[in-house]
This record gives sequence, C-alpha cells and structure tokens, in this order.
Amino acid sequence: MDDDELNKLKSKLKNMKEAQKKRELTKKQKYELKKKVQRESYHKKKVETKELISKEGPSQDNSNSREVLPSVLPKKNAFKIKVGPCTAKESQSTSATTRVDKNCAKKVQEKKEKGKENSRAYRIKKKQHTKLEKFMDEQTPPSSPSTSPLPEVANNKRKRTSTKTYREQKKTILDLQKSLKTSRQCAERYKKRYNRLLKKKCKQSGSPTPDTKVKTILRQPTNEIKKKLLFGECLVKEIKTKAKHSNEVEKNILGACISSPIHKKYHVQSEAASIVSRHIFKKHVKSQIKHVKKRQIRTQQMISLRRQIENFFLEDENTIPAPGKLDTITKRKITKQKRYLTSTLKILYKKYIDQFNSKISFSTFCRLRPFYVLKPRVSNRDTCLCVKYENFKFILQKLHYFKIVRSKIPLEVIRELVCNYKDKYCMYRECQSCKIKQCHLANEELSARITFYYEWKSKVEEKKDKNGKEIKVRITAKERISCSVKDLVEKLNDLLPKFLIHEYNIQHHFLKIKQLRQIISSRTAIINIDFSENYGCKYSNEIQSVHFGASKPQLSLHTGVIYFKIGEELHHQSFTSVSDQLCHEPYAIWAHLQPALELATKLISGLDTIHFISDGPTSQYRNKINFFLITYFGKMRGFKILTWNFSKAGHGKSSADGVGGSLKKMADLAVSHGHDIMCAKDFVNVLHTTNSQSKIKLFLIDENEFRKFRDVAPLSLKSIKGTMQIHQALWKSDNPQKLKFKYLSCICEDCSHYELCEVAYPKDDNDEMSLDKSYEIEDEITYNAPDNSPDDSVLSTESSQACSKTTAEIKCGDWVAVLYDTNWYPGIVEDTIEDNLKISFMARAGQHFFWPEKSDIQVVASDEILCILEYPPKPISARHFSIVQKARIDDLLKTLPC
Repeated sequence: MDDDELNKLKSKLKNMKEAQKKRELTKKQKYELKKKVQRESYHKKKVETKELISKEGPSQDNSNSREVLPSVLPKKNAFKIKVGPCTAKESQSTSATTRVDKNCAKKVQEKKEKGKENSRAYRIKKKQHTKLEKFMDEQTPPSSPSTSPLPEVANNKRKRTSTKTYREQKKTILDLQKSLKTSRQCAERYKKRYNRLLKKKCKQSGSPTPDTKVKTILRQPTNEIKKKLLFGECLVKEIKTKAKHSNEVEKNILGACISSPIHKKYHVQSEAASIVSRHIFKKHVKSQIKHVKKRQIRTQQMISLRRQIENFFLEDENTIPAPGKLDTITKRKITKQKRYLTSTLKILYKKYIDQFNSKISFSTFCRLRPFYVLKPRVSNRDTCLCVKYENFKFILQKLHYFKIVRSKIPLEVIRELVCNYKDKYCMYRECQSCKIKQCHLANEELSARITFYYEWKSKVEEKKDKNGKEIKVRITAKERISCSVKDLVEKLNDLLPKFLIHEYNIQHHFLKIKQLRQIISSRTAIINIDFSENYGCKYSNEIQSVHFGASKPQLSLHTGVIYFKIGEELHHQSFTSVSDQLCHEPYAIWAHLQPALELATKLISGLDTIHFISDGPTSQYRNKINFFLITYFGKMRGFKILTWNFSKAGHGKSSADGVGGSLKKMADLAVSHGHDIMCAKDFVNVLHTTNSQSKIKLFLIDENEFRKFRDVAPLSLKSIKGTMQIHQALWKSDNPQKLKFKYLSCICEDCSHYELCEVAYPKDDNDEMSLDKSYEIEDEITYNAPDNSPDDSVLSTESSQACSKTTAEIKCGDWVAVLYDTNWYPGIVEDTIEDNLKISFMARAGQHFFWPEKSDIQVVASDEILCILEYPPKPISARHFSIVQKARIDDLLKTLPC
C-alpha cells in the first residue's frame, strides 16, 4: 500500500478518536453547564433583593417588615462607639445614629412580642381543633368499607409524567450507548487495519521494491530524478574503477554482490554484468542455480519420504479403516475415511525402521503421519477384537506389574522368547535353540502370592423368561480370576505355543497379501470383499408409528475393492452390490459376486486369475458349500486359477469396510435432502442421482439371482475336518474337480507349502466326495457338521432341499420352522445353548402368522427343526405376516412319517 493511503488512514483514525472523546465528555459538560446556570440565577436574585431593600428604606410599613428585616438589621460594626474628643458635627451625627438604632431595636422587640402572641394563639386554636376531631370521631359511626379505592388524580398524573420522562431518558441513554459502541467498534476496526498494514509493511523484506521507488521518484520533480540518476552513475563508475585495480578474490566478492536474483527479476542482468567481467558474473549465477537445484532435490526427497510413510500407515496390519458412515475427516477440502492405529506410534516407528532401514527421527515419523490416521479412543473403540489376543494381553499386564516380564506388549515379549519372530520354525516351536524358552519366575518369594487377572469367558447360565420358565443362555463376559503368581506364569507358558502360532499366522497373512499386490500380473485381480452392516431404510419425513415401529425394511450391502495393474502402476476400483434379501449364505455371496466379476473382466483384459480375500465366518465364506462353489464358478467362468484367502478370527478388518461406511453416509445425506430410500432399487437410484461423481460402482441384485444359485451345491457334501484351520483354498483349471486347502496363505504358483488337505469333488451329484490326502495338524477348532443321513436326522431329502443350512450352522437371527404335534410354526433363533436352540415363535391365523401378545419363547432340541427359512416373514398387514416357503414346507410335512 502507498504512503498516501497510509496517511489517509491515519487522519481518519484521528478524527474518529476526537469524535469519540467529544461523545464521552458530553454528559460531564451538560452537568457543569446546569450548575453554572443555577449559580448565575441565584446571584441574580440576590442582587435584585438588595436593590429592592435599598429603594424602600427603613420606614416601610409593618406589612413589609418581614421581607426586608434580614437586610436592614444593623451590622456588627454599626454599634461601635468612637472614643475620644469629637466636634459638633460629629456629635450631631452620633446622636442621629443613636436615635435610628433605638428605633430599630424597639421595632425588633415589638415584632418578637407579636410573634409570641401569634404562636400562643395558634397553639390554643390547634388544641381546640384536636378536641373537636376527637369528639367527632367518638360520636360518628364508622363508615362502610369502600369497594373501590378513591381515585388519585393528581398522583396518577404525576406518575404518568415521571414514567414518560424516565422512558424518554432511558431511550436516549440507550441510543447514545449504541452509537458510542458502534463508533468504538469502527475505531477499533480501523486501528487493527492500520496496525496490520504496518506489520505487513515491516515484514516485507524488499519493501519498498525498486520498482515502487522508481515510480515514486518519477512522480516527484526533475531535480530528484536527476539526483538519483547521478548517484547511480557515480556508484557504477566507482565499482568499475575498483574492479580494474582488484585481485581475483576481490573481483569474486564484487561479482557475488552484483549477481543477485533481483537483477534477473527486473531484467537488468546485462547492465549488472557490464560492471565486472562476464565470466565472474556467470560463475556466481551458476552457483546460485546449483543451490536452487539442491533445495529442489531435498524437497523431492521429503515428498518421497512422505509417500513412503503414508503407504506404511495405509497397510491393514498397521491401521484399520473405520467402517462407519460418519467416520470421515476433512482437511484443506480433502475428505478421507478415518483409519485407526493398531499399535502405539513408538511400536510402529520401530517396525518402520526395521522394514525400510531408515534413519529418520521419531518426531519426523509422527509429523509425516497422514491427517486421517488417528489414535483410537473410547468412543470409537473396536468391538470385534480377538479373544486369544486379549486374554494373552491380560496375563502379560499382570506379570508386567510384578516385573516378571519386561513389557506388556505381546510382540515385544515374543521377540525375547524366539530367535526370529518372522520365522515360521521359531514361531511354530520347531527351532531347536528357542523352542524350550519360557517365562520363568526369578523371585521365589512371589510364587505363593495371590493375585488376579481378567479373562473373556463363555458359559451357560439358567435364567427365567417372561413366563417364568427356566431357560439356558450362553453369555460371554470378562471375569476376574484369582490365582497365585506361580500359577499365572504356568498358564502363560501353556498358552504360549498356541499364541505364537496365532501371531505368526496373522503376520503371515498380511505379509502375503502385501506381496501379492506387488507381484500381480496384468491378467490378475485381487478382490477384497466383506458384508457391511445392513442399512436401515428411511423416509425423509416419518410419522411417529413408522419411526418407532417395525415398518422399515433393511438392505444387504456386499462391499469390496478390486486391485489390478495397468502397466506397472497398481489401481483399485470399489464396488458394492445391494439387495433386499438379507441372506448371507454361500449361494447369496456368489449372486452378489457376479456383477463384480463382470466388472473385473471389463477392467482387466484377458483376466484369468482371481485372488479373493475375506474374513472367515463359517456361516458365510469358510464352509463346505462355498468351497464347492469355488470349483463350480471357476469352471463356469473359464478362469485358470482361483484362490480364497481367509484372515484370522478378529483380524479381518480391510478396505472393504470403509466402502460401506462411505455409501451409508451418502445415503443418509440424500435422505436429509428429501429423498426416500425404502428398497434396494431406491438406494441405487438415489445414489446415482445425488452422487454422480462417486467412484464406487453400485449393483442391484434381484431376487431371481438368488434362486439361480440356491440349488447348485449337491446335497451329499460333507464337512471338512479342521475347517477353522483353513486359511487358503486353491483351485486350478488343470484339475477342475480338486480343491487344495492350506493352513497358511501362499503366493507361489506351483508349490506344496503349508498343505492341509486336498478334496476331489464329484463330477455328478451321485458320486461320492473323496479326500485325497490330509496332514496331521493340531486343530484349533474342529468344525464338524452332521451328515444328511436318515439315521442322524429327522429331515428327509426334501427337507434338506427346503433349507440351505445344516442345523450345526444355525446362528442367532436365523428363521426356522419347528415341528410341534401335527403342525409347524415359524420362529427366530435368539440364542444357541449347546445342542439346543432358544426360539421366539409366531402364532398361526389360518394361512398367515402373527406375533402373540405374550412372547412365546421356547428352548427346543436341534433335531426338532423342520427346516431353515431362507426369507424372513413378509408383512401383509399391520399385524399379519406370510411365509414365502409355506407351500413347500406343507408338502414336506406330508411326506414325514406319522
């Protein structure tokens, strides 16, 4: 900003301050002026009174004597008698003065006596009046009470006048205060603006610039211009003279001073180069260019380091994506899905140093952490943790309290007990040097000391339902267990082998998935999938009965991310399939996967290999039906290789969870803008309309797609022993009927690493499924489903077709049909108690069903289950429901023996 503008602002600020000062002094000046007027009026009246007294003289009537009496009284000096000889004139004047004084004294005395007589008469009159009032009060009867108070006209008028005056004064005060506040704010604003301009001007290193100086000089008279030009020429001539008689070192100093970037900015390099030799000028210009290039190199190194740290934090083993629809964070207009750290920053820093062999400091590592990678809090705590990991950590925390172990972090304790925590032989306790290492109690005095620790435990308890019946319920809770320190150490040593295997399997899974993304070819796809939490449909405006009732349906969201390579660069594409059917069974999973496979075929030319990655619940991905469907769709789609990799229980968070959260947030935002979402079709159409720029591909799955794949799997499938131990299923087109299972994931093309067993599926439904080979490995959990034989179950072949699960796979929330006497009733499973099921039943009303007023909850044996309902009851009125499979279940009931 120019100096003229600054001067204008200064003058304006000064005027504002003076106006403000005048306003502040207004009240004080008014008060002083009022006092001055009062003093002048008082003095004026006093002078007028004196003049009146002097005109009337002492011979006034007695009627006016009261008014002039104070003024005509003799002064104190008037009664003084002059002592000494006096002349005749003086004696005459003295006698006259004495006569006047005697007359005045006489009048005063008479006035005093008259005043006493008047006061005496007034007192007598007042006593008589008081006696009369007392007599009248005694003789007069009391007056009747008045219904309404007497009007006080004068008082009311006075009150109105004073109220009006007060109101006007208050209004005037408020207006003055408001204007004063406005002027103060305005003055403060201009003051701040002026200070900011001053600071800005001081901060500018080149202020004022040469260009500004030249423009200012050109506005001035010619003498100033002449003076400046003369100074410049003198300076140039002096530098040239010095350069001629200088040595090489001094010339370099002059060249360094002259070869400034400011000359290039204002296009005066040629003039600057003419002062010294051109080779010296060029040498210093080149050195400046090298300095700039070094700075650019350091900037590029920092950018690459930032990217490296960001990619490290984006790995699923280091951070977990937040699945919630509101779990986003925005910085500089960039919105990202939140990710939470799986460990502390110090542990991740050590891991980063070991992995990349970097020498950066811990503070730099924390500073370069992405803004959307956050520390977990209680409000966003993880509620799907691994029970083995948590129980092991509880024991370590207590032993660390007694200083038996050095750390309460499981990974650091593992590093002390094994040679290499990344080596399978050490972690599986097959290494000869470290397999005998255990935790020892050094202080024997602590061995008998009683302590406690916490542990997650599941147990069966007996409770009473609403009807007073006793039922068995399985609950999981964190219990406090008391034991001695020695027993606690022994328990840690007992858990150690299994926990080492568990920890290695987790690390191995994440490592192989990371390596797989790096080495995939241009014809390979990695598909990370997971079911998101069901989305509750919403109206933009809802009445009370809809909002609090059970009228709103839910939608099933199957989310995923496809990773593929174009050239050498890794790309990804997010997708979600939406359906009104809430079924999460294997045939429903493959119905959801069909559009995703079509999308992968379009994205990748010549696609022949797919690697699926998911968590491992036995009711969804890791079961015998899905294993068969892998071989079925591998042949049907013409792929060469299909693998399915399962994560460990409690460690299955992936990028697919973030896709579901983003979509739910978009849907809720659309509902808040007036859209209604009451079915899967509405969900897809609304998001396509409101979020056309979203990169997530949406697919709508129709009910007919589920029916296509429901009966694909044969009924003679048998469960595979050690299903929970399977972490990879491998299918190849060379042996399309065989499926190879591994207890650890492997990315080799042809190898025998980690083999568990190999299953040969029949070509026809009549053939038996054979188990080619198996390996003896200790099972963590043995998954045994009952065979579909008439001896073991009351279900016939038709009943197996009616249901899509075996009774061992029934979980909470499933709908089942239960046989009771000669009829069947639908119900929802509320809990599983060993071989029994706790079911809440519906009542019958002809061909329809309804919920009874009193809940009908019963505990039934698993062999009483007639079949499992694929679809929940559909509402047909405010109270009644219908069952889609009713006709099939009725036909099944007729085939059963009496």
